Parts: sequence; structure tokens; C-alpha cells
Amino acid sequence: MQHFSSIEAFHQYMQWSPPEHPLLSLISLANLPSQHISSTPPITNDFYIIGLKYVLAGKMTYGRTPIDFSQGTLLFYGPRQMIQWVEMVIDKKGFIISVHEGYLRGHPIADRIKTYNDLPHQKWTD
Repeated sequence: MQHFSSIEAFHQYMQWSPPEHPLLSLISLANLPSQHISSTPPITNDFYIIGLKYVLAGKMTYGRTPIDFSQGTLLFYGPRQMIQWVEMVIDKKGFIISVHEGYLRGHPIADRIKTYNDLPHQKWTD
């Protein structure tokens, strides 16, 4: 299993341009090239990911739990959580925010996040 300790390494893996800040990243799916990594083996990282996207086809898992993309999804991933996707085709609307856990260190929100259980994905519609 591949692990990404930096957002920059994850961007490179995803074939995205480097982030403007080493601990924060905002990606608009509308600005991505038409080619993207449609499948990946299980991966983990050292940052939080929030994704708002429409998946048109494919499968994604969070740990061992499959995610239902039938109406669009708001995803929350924590550091060191395993994610994987297979033959995923996404719509070009939505975004992905990455926040390295080091950015939150020392802030009250870091302690508060630890009290949350795994956050489930949320569905939304237009």
C-alpha cells in the first residue's frame, strides 16, 4: 500500500500541478485535464481530504466500505485512512480540499476532530 506523507507527493501521484502551499490544497475538478487516474490500489496519507464530486461510473472504497455515488457525494477522509477507486469516471464539477494534519497541530480544532467518529459520506443533489 502506498502512503503519501505530503500533499505535494499526492498531487504528483494524481498528475496534478503542485499545490501552492505545502499544507493546504484546493483543486477544482473543472480545471483538471481530461486524463486522470481512474484506478488506484489502496492508498493512505497524512492529511484530511474533503471532496465534493459527482461520480458517473466506477467504484470507490473507504477502508472496506463501498461508497454509493448515485446522486453525488461529499466525502471526508482522515489521515491514514485507506482509500481506493476503480475505473472511476467523474463529472468536471466539484472540488477536493486537502489539509495536512500538521497545519492543524496546536489549534483547538485538532483536538475537536479527534472526538469525531469516522465521518460518513453525504449525498447531495443539484
